Amino acid sequence: LGPRWMGLSLKGYGIHGTNSPRSIGGAKSHGCIRMRNRDVEELFELVHVGDSVELRAEALEQAVQY
Repeated sequence: LGPRWMGLSLKGYGIHGTNSPRSIGGAKSHGCIRMRNRDVEELFELVHVGDSVELRAEALEQAVQY
């Protein structure tokens, strides 16, 4: 799960890092949002319990940059 876990309102779903960054952008889980570890660490410092999360569809080329 990488260095951070931020649970969403549905139990078992969350935003987290990964030990396989090349897997980001592909369907590798059952609904979690995987991020690069450095990005999820930065996000973790910016959000608080109770903050709203908005998910928006984006073209893969824009969403994932290696």
